[in-house]
Amino acid sequence: PVADALDAGEDAQLVPDLTVRTRREGPGAKVGQTDEITMIVEDNGPGIVKAQTGNIFGRLLYGSRFHAIRQSRGQQGIGISATVMYSQLTTGKPAIIYSKIGDKQPVILTHLKLDTRNNRPDIISQEPVFGDEHRAQTEHGTRIEVSMVGKYQRGPQSISDSLPSTAIVIPHAWTVF
Repeated sequence: PVADALDAGEDAQLVPDLTVRTRREGPGAKVGQTDEITMIVEDNGPGIVKAQTGNIFGRLLYGSRFHAIRQSRGQQGIGISATVMYSQLTTGKPAIIYSKIGDKQPVILTHLKLDTRNNRPDIISQEPVFGDEHRAQTEHGTRIEVSMVGKYQRGPQSISDSLPSTAIVIPHAWTVF
């Protein structure tokens, strides 16, 4: 989700502004213990149009960046949809996506799962929201929330190690963890 957010901002010629949050669910959640973890990634990118939300988040190998005639990150179409699939397989919960494509546009709230048998999005609900919901007061952006079962740990290949490495490679991005 972080690489997708960075790519979206880069394609739209925006300075990326990311917020990444994780939350261990349940009583007595401890580092290194298998728990349900909710991950939230929010960006200031261009947002995703309602008609494409299902394909981008709920369809494996759906490359949304094939329009660019250059080698770049994120072309394979696996990252975000695989995250949604892993979340769904481990918790049974849908991904929750908020997206806003412009200042005068509403935030579109989508709950979706991935139909693994047919590699298609299963949109549970998709509706505009107004008021204090995600990005209602900003021009554009996307937020995804997924819950998954796993071990929250620090060290090599953990989120706490990969985000600083990302900041070194993309120093113009503003990232909050």
